[in-house]
Amino acid sequence: MKKFNFFFVLSLFLILVSFQNDNASSYVINTEYSTVTWKGFKIGSKHSGKVAMKEGNLLMEDGQLKGGKFVIDMSTISCEDLTDAEQNAKLVSHLKSADFFNTEDHPTATYVINKTIPYGREQVKDQEYFKETYKLIGDLTIKGITKPLKTQVDIYDYETSLSGVARLKIDRSDYDIRYGSGSFFDDLGDKIIYDEIQLDVNISAAPVQ
Repeated sequence: MKKFNFFFVLSLFLILVSFQNDNASSYVINTEYSTVTWKGFKIGSKHSGKVAMKEGNLLMEDGQLKGGKFVIDMSTISCEDLTDAEQNAKLVSHLKSADFFNTEDHPTATYVINKTIPYGREQVKDQEYFKETYKLIGDLTIKGITKPLKTQVDIYDYETSLSGVARLKIDRSDYDIRYGSGSFFDDLGDKIIYDEIQLDVNISAAPVQ
């Protein structure tokens, strides 16, 4: 009888696991239609540009976001606000150097979603698709340094595809990016570069076939 009960419980467990997997689906990020815009700030001015998304995926289960991973190609960092070609190239070169992101040794940055908390689902006005807002709890790795990062994302469900919009605000000093930081250097005057960096992420994803 005990042996029978054991195999009955085991079979029931396997059925439940199989059922859960049937409700889970993976969406791959379309890097061509996904963008990452960065903004950095200093006293009296700011700079902004793009970084390419290298790869990524979202995990959906029962119509809700459960996890995911994004890999950003830091070697593609560009500046879009400087029109002077020489100044533009100088800034981009500096951003890729060891003073900032050291892209030669650390060509990618990664964000892994560990947990999602749904805030609510609503139909977009005058549209047939829905938007659901989540709080994301995850880990961001830059220059080989991993730190926890919480943010909010809006996921738009078009039934055959997904899109997402998120804004990440990070403290660059957490990732050993201290150049021009008033938190670590005195007497910088108006040359102080603020520690906060803003990343506006727009993603497009389609289900894995």
